Amino acid sequence: MQTIPGVGPVTAFALTAELGNLKKYTRQELSAMSGLAPRLRESGTSVKSSRISKRGPVCVRKLMFMCTNHSIRKIPYLNDMYTRLTLGGKAKLQAKCACMRMLLLIIRSVVVHERPYSEEFSYQTVAKQSQTA
Repeated sequence: MQTIPGVGPVTAFALTAELGNLKKYTRQELSAMSGLAPRLRESGTSVKSSRISKRGPVCVRKLMFMCTNHSIRKIPYLNDMYTRLTLGGKAKLQAKCACMRMLLLIIRSVVVHERPYSEEFSYQTVAKQSQTA
């Protein structure tokens, strides 16, 4: 995990302590378990907006927020994603939450494949998501 820009030893140990082995989760389960999965707020026919679910440990979201601040500058895919979302009208915090989720999925990909981080993990993670969507 520590080969990813922005993820240090404290983050790696804390994520492992809070979530356990990341290999046992699918991408959807990991997003839900961390509280970073989007949740629609709707009532009847009116759909208001979406937010993160905030289920799961608070410290995971705090760690991911701090890591994402650094990773957005160092990982080109996250930088492009953040820029695209903010230019598209999303608030900065909404864009950062989307990047937090993507960084968590990149961390999972590094752990599952048992290889150090490279730029291909970002694009492989996105390719898998677009295939399932």
